[in-house]
Amino acid sequence: MNPALRNLRQPVRTRRFPLVQLASVLATVLGAVLTSPAASARPHPAPPAFPGPLNTVRLPPGPYAVRVMHDVMVAMPDGMRLATDVYRPRRPGTWAAILIRTPYGKHSDAAEGRFFASHGYAYVVQDVRGVFASEGTFNPYVNDPPDGLETAKWITRQPWFNARLGLALYGGSYMAATAIDTALGHPPDLKAVYIYIASANYHNDGAWRDGAERLQHNVGYGNMLCAEVVPRVLRPGSPLSTENPLIGLRPAQIWAEDRQTPLGSARISGTCPWYTHWVRNDDQDWYWDQAGFDHLPLLSRWPHVPTEILGAYYGLFLGGTVVDYNAIRKALRHHPRAPVALTLGPWTHGGNESEMAGSGYFGSGAIVNQDLQALAWFDRYVKAGNSGPAGQALVHYFIMGGGTGAITPYSGPPNPGEGDGRIDIRGTWRSASSYPPPGTKTLPLFVGPHNTLSSVAPRASSDPGRYVYRYNPVHPVPTMGGNFTFGQGVAANGAQNQTCTPLLLDCGGSAQALDRRSDVIALETPVLTKAVTIAGHVTAALYVSSSAPDTDFTARLLDDYPNGTHINVASGIIDAKYRNGLSTPQRMSAGRIYRLTIDLWETGQVFEPGHRIELDVSSSNFPDFNRNMNVFANEGLQTTREAVTAVETLYFGAGTPSQVDLPVSRGSQVGFTTIGH
Repeated sequence: MNPALRNLRQPVRTRRFPLVQLASVLATVLGAVLTSPAASARPHPAPPAFPGPLNTVRLPPGPYAVRVMHDVMVAMPDGMRLATDVYRPRRPGTWAAILIRTPYGKHSDAAEGRFFASHGYAYVVQDVRGVFASEGTFNPYVNDPPDGLETAKWITRQPWFNARLGLALYGGSYMAATAIDTALGHPPDLKAVYIYIASANYHNDGAWRDGAERLQHNVGYGNMLCAEVVPRVLRPGSPLSTENPLIGLRPAQIWAEDRQTPLGSARISGTCPWYTHWVRNDDQDWYWDQAGFDHLPLLSRWPHVPTEILGAYYGLFLGGTVVDYNAIRKALRHHPRAPVALTLGPWTHGGNESEMAGSGYFGSGAIVNQDLQALAWFDRYVKAGNSGPAGQALVHYFIMGGGTGAITPYSGPPNPGEGDGRIDIRGTWRSASSYPPPGTKTLPLFVGPHNTLSSVAPRASSDPGRYVYRYNPVHPVPTMGGNFTFGQGVAANGAQNQTCTPLLLDCGGSAQALDRRSDVIALETPVLTKAVTIAGHVTAALYVSSSAPDTDFTARLLDDYPNGTHINVASGIIDAKYRNGLSTPQRMSAGRIYRLTIDLWETGQVFEPGHRIELDVSSSNFPDFNRNMNVFANEGLQTTREAVTAVETLYFGAGTPSQVDLPVSRGSQVGFTTIGH
C-alpha cells in the first residue's frame, strides 16, 4: 500500500485552529500520488473512504523524540522581545528550521511543532508583537515584515540550525501573511515556502472587496482578534473558547453588530483602535498601502525558492491566493529550480480537512491535510536539496459536481450555522502544469430577454432590453453561502441551496428562494445537453444604471440541478463608486449607463447535462457584505437613517451586451436544448 494512504487509517486526533477546526487527510496523497510523473489532466480516483470523523487526522510521528524550549525571548531592534517556542529533535545535531508566526497563541501550534520536530526539523513558532507572551503593541499585519525578517536572522545564528539545509517558511491565513512578509525580506538560507489560504491585498480580498465591506468577517474576526490582546479577557496560554465574552458572542449579538450603523463597535474599537481603520477606510489609501497589508506590489521580488500554495474555492482569501500564485510564478518563470505549486479545493476558509463546505458534500477525496503536504514539500526541497521529480504536475484543482443535488436532512437537532441538510455535490481532482489550465477558453454567456442566458451574442440589429428592480437597504438580500467566515448562526457560508431557512437570522424567518425575490434578477441557460466544465477566473460585465449617486451590484453564478436545488458556485460584488479604481471614488449620474466588471474570483465546476447555468444579479448580499445605503459617502459612516431606495436597471442586447464570462476547459462543448428559446 502507498505509505501516503496507509497514514489515513491511523487513529485520529483533533487539531485546534483559531478560525476553524483544521485537520484531515489528502496532502501526502497529493504530494505522493498526484505529483507522480504520470499525472495528467484526467480526473484522479478518490483515495479510500476516510475512516474517522470529519476535521480530524492522525499526523504520523517521525523517528525522533522531541524537546521543547518555551518562551525564548527574541529581541527586536527596537528592544521589544517576542516570545518564541522551539521544537526540535532531542538527539544532538543541527537541523533545518521551519518558522511560523501567529497572533493566535504559539501554544495552539504545539501538536504541529512536535510533528515537524519528530520528522527532523526545528519548528520555531512565535507570538507576533503585542499578543500573548510577546512584548509591544499589537497592530495587525503592520509590524510583521520587519519582525519576521529579524526572527529569521535570529534562527540562522542558533547553534542547532543547519545552514546547509536551511530555513523554510510556513503558515495559513494570518500566518501565511507573516510568511510572505518574511520571504519578501529575503532572509538568509531560505530554501522553501509553503502558504495556504493567503491574502494578497488585505483591503481587496480581506476586510473589503471591490469597495464593499466584508461585514460578517470583520465583525466576527474583529471580535476574536481584539480579544487576543485583552489580558483581562483572555489569559496567555488559555484556549480560544466560547467562555471568552468577545469570542463567544451569541448569534443574536453578532446579528445586532451586523445591523449597527455607523460601523465600528465601540466595544471593539475602544480597546483595539485598528478596528476603526478596518471598517472606515473604504478607499485603498495610506493605511491599506502598508507592506503588511498589500503584498501585491512586492511579489515581483519573490525569493528564488520552491513555493507551494493552497487555496479554497469558498475561502475568504480565494482571490488573493490565486493572485499570489500568478505573481510568484511570474517572478520565478526564469528559475526552473524554484517551482511554484498550487492546490485549489472545494473548501471554506481553513476547511480543507473536511468533506463539507457549508452544506455541500464533496466526498472524502476532497480532503487535504496541509501539514502532510508541507512536510512532503519541505522534505523534497529543503532536506533533499531541491530534488523534485522532473515533469511533475504542479497544479491540482478540484472540479465540483457530479452528485445528485439531493438534500439529506441533518440527523439530530438543527444546526443554526448551516442550511437545511447535506447537499450531494461531490467532484474529482485534476492536474495541470499551470493555472488556469492550459487550453482554457472564455465562454461568454449573454443576458437576453425572458430571463435567459445564451452563448449567442446579441445581433447588432436586435432591440436593447432592460430589467428593473428596486433595492431597499433596509430589506437586503440575505447571504446564503459564499466566501466569508464567522457565520455563527447568522448566515451560512460555503456551498448552500439558494433558499432561505428559518434557522439563519439573516433570513428573518423566511423560507423563500432567493431568486423569487423582486430585487433579484435571475437569468439562466436552457437545459444543458452536454457537460460544461469550467476551471479558472469568472467575471461578469454588466451594463447598469441607478437612480442613486452610489450603489452596489452583485453577481452570483449557480448550478441549477434538475431536482430544483440551486447551488452557489462563485460570487462577486462591486461598489459602483469604485468602478474606475479603489482609490478614486466617483459619483454616479442618475440614469446614466455604466459598464461594471464584477470579479467572481475562481472556481472549478462541471455543469452536468440536464442542469442549467444561472446568474443572479442584485444589489446586496447581507451580512457577508455591508449594505450600501445608496448615498455617496464613506460606507463605514453611513446609517440606516440616510438610506434611500434605489431604482436599479440591468441592460442587455445590442450596444449593452451584459454577460458573464466562464473559463471553459479544453474539450468542453456547449450544448443547449431548445427549451426556453
